[in-house]
Amino acid sequence: METLENLENASSEGWTDQEIVERVKTGDTDLYEIIMRRYNQRLYRVARAILCDDAEAEDVMQMPMSGHFSTLTSLPDAHLSRPG
Repeated sequence: METLENLENASSEGWTDQEIVERVKTGDTDLYEIIMRRYNQRLYRVARAILCDDAEAEDVMQMPMSGHFSTLTSLPDAHLSRPG
Protein backbone atom coordinates (compact mmCIF):
# COMPACT_ATOMS: atom_id res chain seq x y z
CA MET A 1 0.00 0.00 0.00
CA GLU A 2 2.88 2.37 0.78
CA THR A 3 4.29 1.83 -2.72
CA LEU A 4 1.05 2.86 -4.41
CA GLU A 5 0.87 5.89 -2.14
CA ASN A 6 4.45 6.88 -3.04
CA LEU A 7 3.73 6.48 -6.76
CA GLU A 8 0.67 8.68 -6.44
CA ASN A 9 2.58 11.27 -4.39
CA ALA A 10 5.41 11.37 -6.91
CA SER A 11 2.93 12.09 -9.68
CA SER A 12 0.72 14.56 -7.88
CA GLU A 13 3.57 16.46 -6.24
CA GLY A 14 5.73 16.52 -9.37
CA TRP A 15 8.83 14.92 -7.85
CA THR A 16 11.96 15.55 -9.87
CA ASP A 17 14.08 12.72 -11.21
CA GLN A 18 16.66 13.55 -8.57
CA GLU A 19 14.12 13.26 -5.76
CA ILE A 20 12.93 9.92 -7.09
CA VAL A 21 16.45 8.56 -7.57
CA GLU A 22 17.41 9.63 -4.04
CA ARG A 23 14.45 7.64 -2.72
CA VAL A 24 15.33 4.65 -4.92
CA LYS A 25 18.91 4.77 -3.61
CA THR A 26 17.63 4.70 -0.03
CA GLY A 27 15.53 1.60 -0.66
CA ASP A 28 12.21 2.68 -2.16
CA THR A 29 12.99 0.71 -5.31
CA ASP A 30 9.41 0.57 -6.59
CA LEU A 31 9.72 4.24 -7.52
CA TYR A 32 12.13 3.20 -10.30
CA GLU A 33 8.97 2.56 -12.33
CA ILE A 34 8.37 6.31 -12.50
CA ILE A 35 11.76 6.92 -14.07
CA MET A 36 11.10 4.18 -16.60
CA ARG A 37 7.70 5.61 -17.50
CA ARG A 38 9.15 9.09 -17.95
CA TYR A 39 11.78 7.96 -20.41
CA ASN A 40 10.27 4.89 -22.08
CA GLN A 41 8.84 6.73 -25.10
CA ARG A 42 12.03 8.71 -25.65
CA LEU A 43 14.13 5.53 -25.48
CA TYR A 44 11.82 3.82 -27.95
CA ARG A 45 12.19 6.69 -30.41
CA VAL A 46 15.97 6.50 -30.18
CA ALA A 47 15.93 2.73 -30.69
CA ARG A 48 13.56 3.12 -33.64
CA ALA A 49 15.76 5.79 -35.23
CA ILE A 50 18.87 3.64 -34.89
CA LEU A 51 17.30 0.34 -35.96
CA CYS A 52 14.82 1.67 -38.54
CA ASP A 53 12.49 -1.15 -37.57
CA ASP A 54 9.50 -0.99 -35.23
CA ALA A 55 9.64 -4.65 -34.21
CA GLU A 56 13.36 -4.51 -33.44
CA ALA A 57 12.90 -1.32 -31.42
CA GLU A 58 10.14 -3.00 -29.41
CA ASP A 59 12.42 -5.99 -28.78
CA VAL A 60 15.14 -3.67 -27.50
CA MET A 61 12.65 -2.01 -25.15
CA GLN A 62 11.76 -5.41 -23.68
CA MET A 63 15.31 -6.13 -22.57
CA PRO A 64 15.70 -6.40 -18.79
CA MET A 65 16.28 -3.10 -17.08
CA SER A 66 18.07 -4.55 -14.04
CA GLY A 67 21.46 -3.42 -15.32
CA HIS A 68 20.17 0.11 -15.69
CA PHE A 69 18.71 -0.01 -12.21
CA SER A 70 22.03 -0.99 -10.63
CA THR A 71 23.78 1.76 -12.57
CA LEU A 72 21.19 4.28 -11.45
CA THR A 73 21.62 3.43 -7.79
CA SER A 74 25.39 3.80 -7.99
CA LEU A 75 25.51 7.17 -9.79
CA PRO A 76 26.79 10.17 -7.87
CA ASP A 77 24.17 12.89 -7.43
CA ALA A 78 25.83 15.15 -10.01
CA HIS A 79 24.60 12.83 -12.79
CA LEU A 80 20.93 13.12 -11.90
CA SER A 81 19.82 16.13 -13.90
CA ARG A 82 16.94 15.54 -16.28
CA PRO A 83 17.55 16.54 -19.90
CA GLY A 84 15.25 19.18 -21.33
